[in-house]
Order: sequence, then C-alpha cells, then structure tokens
Amino acid sequence: MKEKLEKCGLKQNEVTLMSLDIVNMYPSIRVKLIQKALNYYAKNLPAAARETIDLCMDIVQFGMKSTLIQFQGRYYVYKGAAKVREILEEDVALAIGAYKLAFLANIMASYVFEETEGCFVKCIFRGIYRDDGLVIFTGKWTRMQIACWLSQYQTLVNRIVEGDYLQFTMEVWSPTEPSTKEFINNNNNCEFWVIRGYKSNK
Repeated sequence: MKEKLEKCGLKQNEVTLMSLDIVNMYPSIRVKLIQKALNYYAKNLPAAARETIDLCMDIVQFGMKSTLIQFQGRYYVYKGAAKVREILEEDVALAIGAYKLAFLANIMASYVFEETEGCFVKCIFRGIYRDDGLVIFTGKWTRMQIACWLSQYQTLVNRIVEGDYLQFTMEVWSPTEPSTKEFINNNNNCEFWVIRGYKSNK
C-alpha cells in the first residue's frame, strides 16, 4: 500500500484522505452475508466446486453456532453482535480471534466493496486490510460532504447485506481543519476527526 500511495503523487491541498472502517467487523459478519459473498464469487465455478463450498460452509456454520465463551466461571453461547437472546442460525457471526476465519472476513469485505464500486468514482486510491480501509478522494471535502457521502454509502451497504448490522465509520485527516469537538488524535499538527453517520452541529 505504501508503494502504491507514493506513486500517486498526492498533494495535501488537493486531496481528502480518510479511513473507512467496519465497526466490530468480526462479530458483525453473519453467516448469511458470508454465504451471499461466496455465492457471488462462485457463480461461474463448476457445480462440484460449489457443492464443496457449501459443504465447507456447513462445517463453518456448525463451528460458529457452537462457539462458547467463558466469563467468571460460566459459559455462554457466542452470538456475535446480535442484541437479542434468540437468533436464527443464519445470523450467527464470526468470532474475534478465529484467525482461520479471516479468509471469510476478507471475502465478505471484498464483496461489499465490489458491490459499492460506484461510490468511489471520485476516488484516487482505496485499499483495505481486514476492517481498516484507506480512501483518498480528489479535492478538499467538507465535513458535511463526507457525512452525506457516508450516509449514502451506508444506505447502499444496508441494502446489499439486507440489514443494518454492518456499520461503517470514517476518520478524516485534515491538517487545516479548525478545532472540533471530535478529536481522535493530534500528531504533528495532523488533526483527525470522526464521522459516524450524519449529525448536524446546529
């Protein structure tokens, strides 16, 4: 990523650099979304290959719904980021720390970004590693523009994943932005602020 960015010849006053991150990525990736992503990428594969994928997903799903968490001597069934007591098997999510499931997490993220390709037409560069994405747009964007873009992007993502359980947030690098209420970091006069959906300051 570093080499690709260096080749872009970026100038501070001509671009807007943002991170685009998935909130609580692993606990938010549900079986039904993984299956949807796999079907998307496997649609042109031979029938035998698709059957193997389905069999592997059955095994993965069994493991996901059988995950137990120990806390203060008691065991709990892991449900990811679900807020309700009873959930459908297709809504069971990936477990944090299950490094072998990183492959499925990457497939899901790739699927979502491919399906939202049209949102990045003004983008010079975008890349992602796990749940951390980097996006660079041409021109200097205001906080209002970024908030509106994220709102529209989230709406599209909700439609693709058929729910609002996969949430995105943005952190924006703005060395000339005046002091704001939402500092994340201040390092060498590079100010960072967060956009989580759109909230008017008025």
